[in-house]
Amino acid sequence: MLTLEVTRKLEVSLTDAQINDYIDGRLSKRERAVVAAVLLQNPELMHKVMKTILINDIVKCLGEDVSAEPLPDAIKAILRPKASDT
Repeated sequence: MLTLEVTRKLEVSLTDAQINDYIDGRLSKRERAVVAAVLLQNPELMHKVMKTILINDIVKCLGEDVSAEPLPDAIKAILRPKASDT
């Protein structure tokens, strides 16, 4: 079992963009580690971030069935470019 202990307080603040990139998985491994270390020292922010990640996962799962369905012909017609547009 791996045990990690943060022994000193990090003096790093996170921007909203960094938090959003962490949530969306757009950070490098090193950047993710820094954000995770900051979150470990801020339980309130960690709770908010983890809650957002869970909500994102739920929403993605809800859309999986719908995205596998073919588009109805009426919607395909709307999306099809008109002859005058080409």
